[in-house]
Amino acid sequence: MDYITLLCKIKSLRSIIECINEENCYDEVIKFFKLTSELQDCSEGFIGLLPSVEGSETNRAKKVGLEQFLEAINRAGRNGHGSRVYNRTNPGELITKNNIYFGNFTDDVCSFMGCLTISQLETEPDLETQECVRKHITAFVKSFSFNTDWLK
Repeated sequence: MDYITLLCKIKSLRSIIECINEENCYDEVIKFFKLTSELQDCSEGFIGLLPSVEGSETNRAKKVGLEQFLEAINRAGRNGHGSRVYNRTNPGELITKNNIYFGNFTDDVCSFMGCLTISQLETEPDLETQECVRKHITAFVKSFSFNTDWLK
């Protein structure tokens, strides 16, 4: 991935984070995981986008910023295992509403102890569960933050 493509993907990611709400959260969380997974899949090449860090405070700061960004991407990216994992896909696997899971959470807002795919959640007949999960998905995506100063 080249630098310009990376900038475009980061801009798209920021847009999803800013625009997600409880009404559009099922579609937006799929877009979110598609982007974070794609970025995670090609993250090894990102270091090559930065100038050498030797002898430059600015370049060292950029490297630290990139490492923090990659850490955030890995937290939101693919992990094929575990019941507490939202994105259970493997590298290169297509992100769909059938392989992104939400559930098993209890917080101040609501409690949902099932674990369903986005496809299953979209057709969930219990409106209370729908509302609870929509709030959780929206809050999850909005909590994803990262610094992009290293891109300048």
